[in-house]
Amino acid sequence: MLSIIFTIKATPLGHLTYTMALLRAQQKQIEDLVAKICSGNFSLTDVKVVFMDLREYSDKDLIFREYADFVAHPGRDRGIIKEAIEFFLLKAQFQHEYILGEKILDLTSPFPSYVKGMAKYIVHKIDPAFLAKYNLKRNNFENIVNKEIVLIEGTDLCQLTEKIKERVQKNEMIPELNILYEFLHSQNDPSAVLPEALLDSLVSVLKLNGILFNEQALRGQLDNITILIFAHLHKSSYKMLDNNSFSIKISGMEYRYKQKEDGTTVIMAHHLRLVAHLPMMSLEIEGINVPMELIPTIVASRLPSHLWCAPECFEDFGNQFAGLVDHDFEVKDFKLIPLFPYNGDGVVDVTFNL
Repeated sequence: MLSIIFTIKATPLGHLTYTMALLRAQQKQIEDLVAKICSGNFSLTDVKVVFMDLREYSDKDLIFREYADFVAHPGRDRGIIKEAIEFFLLKAQFQHEYILGEKILDLTSPFPSYVKGMAKYIVHKIDPAFLAKYNLKRNNFENIVNKEIVLIEGTDLCQLTEKIKERVQKNEMIPELNILYEFLHSQNDPSAVLPEALLDSLVSVLKLNGILFNEQALRGQLDNITILIFAHLHKSSYKMLDNNSFSIKISGMEYRYKQKEDGTTVIMAHHLRLVAHLPMMSLEIEGINVPMELIPTIVASRLPSHLWCAPECFEDFGNQFAGLVDHDFEVKDFKLIPLFPYNGDGVVDVTFNL
């Protein structure tokens, strides 16, 4: 008879929570799959099963759960990627009004409440290395956003508290507010999540559950795992609060040759990434309204397109090669290969053979 093991934890309120522990048979199954991944002879299915099997044992690791929950429920209405798309939808509105439009963001006057939403996301994503470099603390930024930017009741506007507003009007230096202002106008926005962070989370969850594995060998498969997950997430859809849905797609599939003065040829390639195509505004050109898009990077990678895409992904435009990003893909020998004929929207299961 099989028994289920529970770990009992006391919470500050005195309640008890129960964390299920993996059975040894489950541990062994996961260890075998991870060993297969470490060997380099694995498929997307192996990766998906590891994430699925550990989904309820991940101690609510948000990055781990982002992909594990996608495997379980491909139609997503929550999570890190969905939050990133929401941020970039606000960013598109901000660019329309403040970057390309005529508005100027004056923090001493009321401003749209969505700006506070953007600021919350930015604070959450600020690089710890940036904070350390300038001796800043994330909680100081959080205090500014959560306590010093307040909603004006009955409107869709925000404003600074009188205390902070007076300091701004006196041109007093408030580093956190100045940095937030710069980040709001910046074109260098952070990815929602990086493959390296996903692998770090996988390693952490494996250790948390006592799974035996070769960490160095697993980390050595980062690029191979990335290309499989990219193909899996290609054209995945995310539902917003207003019921509109947006998808993310593989991009960066282009490169070109450059002839150096010494006669050698180098390849200049984009790195593969997952992007969203978000409506922004229409630009009038010679009397014609041309719709524009914001195309932010949602998940970046370190994979040069010419090394991770099969030749049939590209068309030769003289010295310029561009990829067929609207196709569905499979992965063989660690390379993206477009499926012909085009099959329409959808995610394909991905395997490769050594």
